[in-house]
Amino acid sequence: MTNYQKLYSYLPGGEKPFVCEQNLLYTEYAQEMGEFAECFYEAGFVDKAYTDTLEEYGITDFNEIDRKISTADERLIKAILTKMIRDERFTSGAWISYAKKGLFEKVLRRIGELYGIADD
Repeated sequence: MTNYQKLYSYLPGGEKPFVCEQNLLYTEYAQEMGEFAECFYEAGFVDKAYTDTLEEYGITDFNEIDRKISTADERLIKAILTKMIRDERFTSGAWISYAKKGLFEKVLRRIGELYGIADD
């Protein structure tokens, strides 16, 4: 299994589904979320200049991210996923928001398409 296939395996309904919960005082994630973040870094999927990349592609807000995922090339999908992973460091609960809006699923499906590992 390649590193990108490991990332793809976190697709909801796959081997390692996302589980997120939030209470009034703090955000708590299932072990799978931490494993997913580790897998992301281990796979070398990081775009260290993700803010520049997003700006270059004209992405200035959450809605633009959502609209561009389905047509994102490898460079853009890396920048989007990097932003999503990094956002939790700066905003507690960011991953929950992304998961509830289906963005992790959309990004993982796009990774599957780009790298020929999609199931469907």
